[in-house]
Amino acid sequence: MPLTNPVKIIIPPYHPSAFEDIAKGKEDQPERGNRCTDCYALRLKRTFENAEEKGFDYFSTTLSISPLKDAQRLNTIGGELAEV
Repeated sequence: MPLTNPVKIIIPPYHPSAFEDIAKGKEDQPERGNRCTDCYALRLKRTFENAEEKGFDYFSTTLSISPLKDAQRLNTIGGELAEV
């Protein structure tokens, strides 16, 4: 794909304890429940902060291509982060 600038895929370090902290007490919630919303927010916030720190114009996540995830909710969270 011809691009003016290269696309970089950045895989940040994974910190399971951060997820465990937000998921505590929500272990029995179904997929796409509040636990997922909190996880989306956690992951997208880290992605946004990294993009902002490096001066990127855009940020994204591979979570949105999973049929088990809620792409609309991910887009809403990402949009809210970008408006800050």
